[in-house]
Amino acid sequence: MRYDLPIKNRHDAHRAFNFALLVLFGVPVFLFVFVLTSADVLGQDKWMVTPSRGGAEGARAQAQLTTIQNESMRMNACTVTGRIYAPTHPNRDANDCIPHLTLNPTTGSATFTNGVTVNSGGVTVTGNSAFNNNLTVGGPTTVNNTLNVTGTSTFGNNMTVTGRVTTNQLFVGSGNVGSIPSCTSAQKLQWSGTAWSCVTDNIGATAATEIDPKVGTLINGRWCRTNGSQVICDQSPPSGGGAGAVRVVSASGSAWRWPGATASCDSSEQITGGGGVCTGGSGDWRMPTNRPHGNGWTIGCDTSYAQNGVAYVYAMCMKK
Repeated sequence: MRYDLPIKNRHDAHRAFNFALLVLFGVPVFLFVFVLTSADVLGQDKWMVTPSRGGAEGARAQAQLTTIQNESMRMNACTVTGRIYAPTHPNRDANDCIPHLTLNPTTGSATFTNGVTVNSGGVTVTGNSAFNNNLTVGGPTTVNNTLNVTGTSTFGNNMTVTGRVTTNQLFVGSGNVGSIPSCTSAQKLQWSGTAWSCVTDNIGATAATEIDPKVGTLINGRWCRTNGSQVICDQSPPSGGGAGAVRVVSASGSAWRWPGATASCDSSEQITGGGGVCTGGSGDWRMPTNRPHGNGWTIGCDTSYAQNGVAYVYAMCMKK
């Protein structure tokens, strides 16, 4: 016994469309559209050939798929290391990646191994960035975290750093302020005009403490004495006003850090000696100048503290 099974027609969008045209416009239009749509289908079938087909078309399709697959693998090899895939770039590496920029997928930091130029608009760095060559910024620069530059950096505008700037050398204007050594507590930092150096600090922590003498009563024309803690000029000169009589003349002067004073004898007198005292509010005082000056005596004082000081000087004048 034989059973004939009916074969149902497969749904075809082109066939349904052609059927509708046949109903509306008749057979000629149907034949024209059928030819066009059939050619489209054949063309699409020919383009979407799969590698399973034999002959030259199958080989060409297989080569195309292999090329696309290799391209995708090289692209993934670049992106997985945080680099940009650029097979036509003149500075590409052996894997067709640009080696001068690396983005760390874990920390998000960017590493530049060549120059970086920002012409305008500035740059904001909120994470860690390392530049192994030049960094040129023409606009404002804000760094909220670490910025490591091992090459030359040029900033054409303001740079604001909210953290700490660590550098081996610092140039301000045309002068080198960097390469600062570490000095001991008994040394001080000295600039030679080209570099810093550590020199012995004679008045530093290891130096003996200097006690400034105190000044008591000062009377012009009187001799000076000391009571053990003060210098007092209140003594009358020896009796006798003839030749050989000695008179003490005193003077004082105040100034910021470098006060000085001069005590002068009369034209009828001859300077025979002198001295003085330097004093101020605090710290140590020095007397780099203490010598005769014309027919008198002069002193000059100095201190390393920013303050006013007073120079007291006296001259011993002998009658001619």
